[in-house]
Amino acid sequence: MAWHTLLLNPAGLAQPCEVEPTARYRKVAVLMGETAVTKIACGALAAVLAATSLSAADKIDPRLATVRKAFVVAVDELDADRPVAICFAERLSRATPIESVKTKAAADVVFRITAHITNGKEGPTNRPTTTADIVAELPDGTRLWSEKNYHGRAHGQGVECLLADDLLNTLRDAMKKSRDQK
Repeated sequence: MAWHTLLLNPAGLAQPCEVEPTARYRKVAVLMGETAVTKIACGALAAVLAATSLSAADKIDPRLATVRKAFVVAVDELDADRPVAICFAERLSRATPIESVKTKAAADVVFRITAHITNGKEGPTNRPTTTADIVAELPDGTRLWSEKNYHGRAHGQGVECLLADDLLNTLRDAMKKSRDQK
């Protein structure tokens, strides 16, 4: 999901720009801008938004590093959440020291997965963006960590596992940060 804003160019005219965070790196895309000033302003805006986003993501509960058993849940079983959650659960033990369990009662943590996969047919005003969200909670509902991954315009067969891999990489990085905070 992109953030939209209007910036003023040297002539005092409003220029639309879009700041779009992507997969693991926050990037800036200036969609309509004629001047370097507009591009620099969009870049500065992106830096502020990325710093805000990253500072929120940096707040990781140290208990995340100690998790070894997880119950994976698709927030919406009838949407793209389900295939992403299935792929995530299947690959979890290969990418992390966490094993997927069949019941919430046996889990140290619950991973809630949400996904939006574009069909590639969105109009020019609705930029297609494939995303996946993960929330790590203790079984009692205490939130340990959450993150949103942007996968740009990816769609089609196999994108579910690409999103799951992105979430697993992000989880592994968060676990390392959590471990290092102790």
